[in-house]
Amino acid sequence: MSTAKRTRGSGKSSAGSEVKVRYEDGLSRISSHAAGIDVGSEEHWVCVPYSGGDAAERVRRFGALTCDLLAIRDWLKERGVTTVAMESTGVYWIALYQILEEAGLDVWLVNARYIRRVPGRPKTDRLDCEWIQRLHSYGLMRRSFRPANDVCAIRSLWRYRDRLIDQWSRCVKQIQKALHEMNVLLHKAVSDITGKTGTAILEAIVQGERNPVRLARFRDPRVKATESELAEALRGDFREELVLIVASALRHLRFTESEIATLDAQIEQRMGGLQPRNTDIGEAELVSTDLRRNSHQHAPEFDAVHLVQRLYGVPLGDIPGLSATTLTGILSEVGLDLSRWENAKHFTSWLSLSPTARISGGRIIASARTAGTANRAGRYFRQAASSLKHNDTPLGEFYRRMRSRNGTKHAIVSTARKLAEIFYTMVTTGERYRYLDGSEYDQKLREMQIRNLQRRAAKLGMELKEAEPPQSRTA
Repeated sequence: MSTAKRTRGSGKSSAGSEVKVRYEDGLSRISSHAAGIDVGSEEHWVCVPYSGGDAAERVRRFGALTCDLLAIRDWLKERGVTTVAMESTGVYWIALYQILEEAGLDVWLVNARYIRRVPGRPKTDRLDCEWIQRLHSYGLMRRSFRPANDVCAIRSLWRYRDRLIDQWSRCVKQIQKALHEMNVLLHKAVSDITGKTGTAILEAIVQGERNPVRLARFRDPRVKATESELAEALRGDFREELVLIVASALRHLRFTESEIATLDAQIEQRMGGLQPRNTDIGEAELVSTDLRRNSHQHAPEFDAVHLVQRLYGVPLGDIPGLSATTLTGILSEVGLDLSRWENAKHFTSWLSLSPTARISGGRIIASARTAGTANRAGRYFRQAASSLKHNDTPLGEFYRRMRSRNGTKHAIVSTARKLAEIFYTMVTTGERYRYLDGSEYDQKLREMQIRNLQRRAAKLGMELKEAEPPQSRTA
């Protein structure tokens, strides 16, 4: 144990003199080669372990240019640092993180809210980097998850793809608004104005066609509305300025769709370059019993379900609700190695799909709701859960039972947690998901209900007994 006193100054150390440090050292250091970095947009403050000499020299300020980041790397290696902790501040940490990681340093990315909640501690950049270094040397920091570099590349492309889809949706809304202002009610006749019929009609309007009867001839035979009903919906006040808006939005739609197709090709190529977790599994074993999934809107252009299954080595397409989009998104966020989480409970907690109850004396003293988070992997599991509201499987039955008991929001979180547990178990154990038939599911549900009733009866000091079947009456 170190017994250095707490002081506010710093001075040179010599034989027989006291080393002045900023904080009291009363804990055992886990790492004597740990550094801390306070990351900013314009400058970075770096603190290295004290190794004798002038204590003020253990803290330096660097700029944010690439040459400054390389100088940070060289100075850390010169001071014998092996592990570095830094806050996840905006996007300013990414370049520094990658440079230090490529240099062979063990880089810890930590959440700022876990290290700032210290009452009475002054707030300066210099003190922040010293505080991060001190906590990191004592092993008092929690490391944020960051997948491997090749998975991070897929994650960046996939997140940008999501933003392009948002832009695509805004363009569709703009077209809808312009059509409403012209009282052209195309959406009442066709379910999707960006489908085959809707696109053909919009293109004809942009090219100058105004006759609703001729516009209705672009109707696809699969449209439920008749040609006359479609023509009535297309009668409106075609104002030229609004037609120009529709034309601009259509050009943006086509451009966005081409960019999404380009990203899909890049994502498929990078996913194909990943090393599968289990190369002993044959292609026949990865065939899903549910082969839906690539048909919905904005699904990847490639066979994402089969590719993700080959990488994980298990038929994840068997899990209800997990589509090509959700499976690819989950892979881009969590990677292929799930060993960072000890078990399924830790995994669902990281996804913010577990209650955050605080218990003292056996009683819950705070709300047991799930924590609010921007975890994208958890969002994909929630999307998969919300798609099960009409699903005819035990998971769909579970969703509807939870919804009737506690509402839609609780049902989505509870079902998403189950999906995450199934996903984690399949990937880590290699087991295949098995559907329960109707009789098996009813039997398990009945057994669970009986256990709950027995538990409630025991709390009331009563005993639950099964009634004898009524005897048939004879004539």
